[in-house]
Amino acid sequence: MFRTPPERAKTEKMSTQFVYLQFNVTPKGSLSRGCGSGTIAIELPSKHVTDWKLERPGRRSSDEEIAIDLAQVVAIAAAQKFVTLTHRPLMEREIHSSKFMSERLPLMNERECDFEDNGIRAWFSA
Repeated sequence: MFRTPPERAKTEKMSTQFVYLQFNVTPKGSLSRGCGSGTIAIELPSKHVTDWKLERPGRRSSDEEIAIDLAQVVAIAAAQKFVTLTHRPLMEREIHSSKFMSERLPLMNERECDFEDNGIRAWFSA
């Protein structure tokens, strides 16, 4: 009988519990405080995507589209703690280039998150 090693089982379980995304942050304004551009890493509970689909049965969005929509709001809030964004950061492409990560980023293990809202956690990196 073949058994999954504990390390691998934990990784597989984590990937089903959370979706990991990363956004680039490029402020447009000249009043950028702090460190300027950077990235935001997001840990989104997979349950949020499932709940979104149950609450909107008529919508035909992919899991990836839903995850990006949910994570963008938290990415904006987290980025605003470190840089000054315009009033329309998505339209101005200040928060952009979402990328799905296959696993939790090392940064997420190194320190506490910079922002959390409804279980969605975000880390800013310059």
